[in-house]
Amino acid sequence: MRKILIAARSETFCAALADKAVRRFETEICHDGDQTLQLAFSGKPDLLVLDMELPGRDGINILSTLRAGGSHIPVVVLTSCQQSTYLSQMADRFHVACVIAKPCTAAAVLRNLCEIFACLDNEEKTVDLNHMVDLMLQDLNFNQQMCGYVCLIEAIKLYNADPSQQITKTLYPGVAKICGGSSKRVEHAMRTCISDAWKRRNDDIWKLYFLPGRKKCAPPANGKFISKMSKCLENMKTG
Repeated sequence: MRKILIAARSETFCAALADKAVRRFETEICHDGDQTLQLAFSGKPDLLVLDMELPGRDGINILSTLRAGGSHIPVVVLTSCQQSTYLSQMADRFHVACVIAKPCTAAAVLRNLCEIFACLDNEEKTVDLNHMVDLMLQDLNFNQQMCGYVCLIEAIKLYNADPSQQITKTLYPGVAKICGGSSKRVEHAMRTCISDAWKRRNDDIWKLYFLPGRKKCAPPANGKFISKMSKCLENMKTG
């Protein structure tokens, strides 16, 4: 369960947010700046809800100290300040995830927390998939410097998300949209990358992925390679 630290002057607001968040998150509450910093560093929360008008250390001091101390914790700022330029500069400087104007309801803050964690979860899944596909391609001795390498990673992820799609009509344009260029360029880049790895292959490793067939000296076609890698990726995800 994700852990959030709620640092706000109002005890009523903190209690209301903690009550609404209890089914989704583990919560911890504090009401002053010094305690906020202590808990942010020692308690290792996944997110900080920070009232900029805390007693003791103010919000800017807390944000500055957190970032200077190497903390990358996502922060949701609660502020009564209405100066848009100042708020934008603050958010950029301290990498604030979200700024919410006070007065605000606990329900509104909770909605923002859920959206932030949903984005973080998607980013983590994308990173994991990239890593898993990269491991498979490196296992097969693919050259990371070739432009087809990135195209193959994206193609395998896209195909894994929807194995029913057509390679030429749907997958290639989808990869081209992500990597740039035309569908033909994507097709050629991936084919070249596969052929290069095939020439430098270790047969014992490749046999783990592709059983030898009639065309022993020919590299697998793009579609066959992507489909097989997608199945292996699915096995890695579930296994």
